Amino acid sequence: MSQGDPKDDLERLRPYLDDFHEAALLEGEDTALLCAIALRETWAGWAPGYKVPQGNPRHIGYGDAGHGFGLFQIDDRGPYSYLPRECPQATPFLQARWACHVLADARRELGAFQSLPVFEAAAICAYNAGSGRVKRLLREGRHPDHATSGED
Repeated sequence: MSQGDPKDDLERLRPYLDDFHEAALLEGEDTALLCAIALRETWAGWAPGYKVPQGNPRHIGYGDAGHGFGLFQIDDRGPYSYLPRECPQATPFLQARWACHVLADARRELGAFQSLPVFEAAAICAYNAGSGRVKRLLREGRHPDHATSGED
């Protein structure tokens, strides 16, 4: 295990790449997208708000004031709150599979907007902020990223 934050995204992701890739293959998702979400949500375990031990691939951390579970920050207050409760020792592979399911659900929930050029960005934003907020922004003609930036 590293002694400190490698301060390099690829090095932060390195302990998880095989798990993320296997989950992506199994779920029909893009490995790079899973990596991007893990980096955005927790810096792949190194974010300042991610509870210690940071960067330990054998530890499941929490962020978001204790409500975001694991590398992909599955929230314990929303529709996926049962996942961390049912499997509090989820491996990075299982966490990545959960992230794939959240993305698939977001795409399904936003299906009416599939023809928009920002559809994939909207699904990723819905992963973070919820489909309801993203749908409202899309109906208003605004970019879905406003849901994740606090500008909605």
